[in-house]
Amino acid sequence: MLATKIDPAKLKAAMKRKGLTPRTLAERMGLNPSTIRYYLSGKRGKRPSYATLLALANALGLESVEEILASSLSSDFTNVGNKEESDALASRG
Repeated sequence: MLATKIDPAKLKAAMKRKGLTPRTLAERMGLNPSTIRYYLSGKRGKRPSYATLLALANALGLESVEEILASSLSSDFTNVGNKEESDALASRG
């Protein structure tokens, strides 16, 4: 399952690698800079559409949208190899 929440730290790092500010990234995408700042804030609620995620990845020169997404808990559990790992993951949440 593809998580649609942007990881602010990953987004910020990708922007830094490209030398982009929220304003310049927003201009490349035709968005309001406040939208990019919102994604950078990590606030819950607004999640971008898949089209927006693709546009972000393209503007940042990424190979995949997953490079800026928060990891999903469900993917953590699908990669569990034994009971000890499963118990450790379960105790996190």
